[in-house]
Amino acid sequence: MIKKVLGGILALGLIVAVTVGIWLVTGSNHFVIEREVSINVPRELIYMVLTEPKYRTRFGNGLQRFRRKEGEAFAPGTQNTFVLVEGETTHRFRETVLEASFPDFFAVTLATEWVQMDQRYEFTTTDTGTQVKLKVEGDFRGKARWGGNYGRSMMTEKVEADLESLKLALERNPGLPMLIEEAREFAEER
Repeated sequence: MIKKVLGGILALGLIVAVTVGIWLVTGSNHFVIEREVSINVPRELIYMVLTEPKYRTRFGNGLQRFRRKEGEAFAPGTQNTFVLVEGETTHRFRETVLEASFPDFFAVTLATEWVQMDQRYEFTTTDTGTQVKLKVEGDFRGKARWGGNYGRSMMTEKVEADLESLKLALERNPGLPMLIEEAREFAEER
């Protein structure tokens, strides 16, 4: 009887040790990423291309089929859907606007089958353009929970690549003067 009890305790201890070991190797499914980038364009333009359907797919780095109810403004409670295509993989997202204060900041929550995250963008005017600060915080879901450190690394690379891609797409855009004019008109409508 004592051998069975000791064997059970030993087995339970081994299961706990293996589980803790797996968690230590993969890490938590929670992530926080904070990045900043300087972009040499007005903050109104950056806000516009990140929030308006007309521009989201154009500057969205893989973003397709962006949808918002016709006539609905980018404001708290607004819901959007879009598809993100990365190579052969397609991800469907639901986005809800949490906060929006043109042209200073906005925050959204994004959800898909593999991740739930909040993104907060802040825009500060500088002598040369705009300082963009992005904070992304979330949790992996489903099978992605087991990604741990690898998943966080991939998410960090994606955030950095998206910010750099946005910077290059705006600063090197041959239609930049026209985009700046559209951003001025956009700002006047606010």
